[in-house]
Amino acid sequence: MASKRRKSVKWTDLVEQMDRDPGSVARRAEQRRTLDERAAALAVAEEPIVRELRQQRVKCDSVWDLVNGSADDYRWALPVLGRHLELEYPERVLEGVARAIAVRGCSRYWDVLVRRYRSAEDRGLRDGLAVAVAAAAEDSGDKARLSDLALMVCDAALGSSRVLLVSTIARLGGEDCRRVASRACQDSEVQGELARHGLCG
Repeated sequence: MASKRRKSVKWTDLVEQMDRDPGSVARRAEQRRTLDERAAALAVAEEPIVRELRQQRVKCDSVWDLVNGSADDYRWALPVLGRHLELEYPERVLEGVARAIAVRGCSRYWDVLVRRYRSAEDRGLRDGLAVAVAAAAEDSGDKARLSDLALMVCDAALGSSRVLLVSTIARLGGEDCRRVASRACQDSEVQGELARHGLCG
């Protein structure tokens, strides 16, 4: 006996059903309220950074405006970001600061970036710091920092964020860095990215 074919349901029909279901409407309203409250709390938390950036003539409503490219060139305001990177903020705010600092001139923040990167527990924050650490190593042009980057790729305690370091090593690291990074070729978290850049034999 042939199985009955399911009737396909249109997306618009599903949305209409959800709009008629009081439980679904209540859940969505609660989710919206929770997200709005979180966004408001983060805006309050980052207000000191935004205020100081505005004093430096950086037009932004959030540190994420710098990351998303909606702010003009702000490299001259990096000391503001560097100072705030040393302070305690919610992870999402610090992630924005780290990603915003990942521009030319960021190498002077190498020590704090590496310290924060090694201690970060939140995945988003760790990824943002990995982007900034890679940018700082590249900005410095210092072979010792590139070697440090290669060693970080081998440090499993840093988790999957290490994939964000690989392209800098592949482009700039030289043979020694490439050899060090290749030690992680058996590590499933970074193996694919290392192979993609030709760092696994």
